[in-house]
Amino acid sequence: MKVLIIEDQSDIREFQRYVVERMGHEAVLAQTGDEARQLLPVDIVLVDFSLRGTDGIEVLQAIRASQPEVDVVFVTATTAARDLERIKATGARIVRKPHSIEELTSALDGERGGLDARTS
Repeated sequence: MKVLIIEDQSDIREFQRYVVERMGHEAVLAQTGDEARQLLPVDIVLVDFSLRGTDGIEVLQAIRASQPEVDVVFVTATTAARDLERIKATGARIVRKPHSIEELTSALDGERGGLDARTS
């Protein structure tokens, strides 16, 4: 499986790469939405909600314009109800920052764990 990681913080991006590769998947990395679009197609998108200069939802909308059925996991530290509702409206899974290896692995495996389960 090819996983696109869109994260502007290098330490978090590298941790997520480690988890994805440990799972036996290919990780491709982007810091911005523009970089991310150059790396399509992918099987799953792991995207930070709060990217410098934009938000992950805007990036996701651009990605879904060319790959509408792509599976998505949002990673976020936000606790704002409005932001969480916007994320949930995309149909994506949500993982809270900071996250463990197990939480990220579960989300990438398609389980509705993490933040979704705690707020549903």
